Amino acid sequence: MMRIAVCEDELIQRKLLEDDIRLWAKKNDIEIDLRTYAGAEAFLFQKETNGSVDCLFLDIDMGGGITGLELAQSVRETDSQVTIVFLTALSKYVFSGYKVQAFDYFVKPLKEQDLDRVLKHVSKSIQAVRQDGFFIPSRSEYIHIRYDDVYCFEANLHMTKVHTKVGTEQYNAKISYFEELLPKEQFVKTHRSFIVNLRFVRQVMTGAVSMADGQTVPVSRGRQREVDRRMLTYWGM
Repeated sequence: MMRIAVCEDELIQRKLLEDDIRLWAKKNDIEIDLRTYAGAEAFLFQKETNGSVDCLFLDIDMGGGITGLELAQSVRETDSQVTIVFLTALSKYVFSGYKVQAFDYFVKPLKEQDLDRVLKHVSKSIQAVRQDGFFIPSRSEYIHIRYDDVYCFEANLHMTKVHTKVGTEQYNAKISYFEELLPKEQFVKTHRSFIVNLRFVRQVMTGAVSMADGQTVPVSRGRQREVDRRMLTYWGM
């Protein structure tokens, strides 16, 4: 899923870009969540509900209120990953994007080849992020967590606690959801209620493993042999 926002005060330009993005997604067989806004205020008002986006097409010179550049600066304060693309009819803004690490700057209307370049860049960036971690649905957004930041997963009824380097959070998903997302060579299920990251296992005992964060995680009798085997393989023994 690629999450895209268009913030453009001119209705014709906004609709034209929306149609072009949807056509690109259909041609490239990519699922998108596309939202359009007539001004910066509308985008900020909806941001808490809709969550972060992967790509923001932003008109620099929106009439009245918050400018596109000011909106970009506000977005950058809390999101360093979003791809910001500036759109304008005025070439004098060509250098403004450097202040907010904009991906590029285009004079409207956006050409097909330029749109293709931008969205392919965003798609590759998303794939790169997914290769080193996974996404968890949380309220109105998806949270990215790196595999190497997770100690273990702990089932709690229909919820799952994720123990990471920055603390423990509980998410509204069964542990089986996470089991399907994880690389088998790095994670092993030790018990019906626990999955551990082999990277952080410090000792394997009968009935338990000790983790780098100080936790002792149970190993069920039926999984002991598999845990021992997977640990030896991971350690290269």
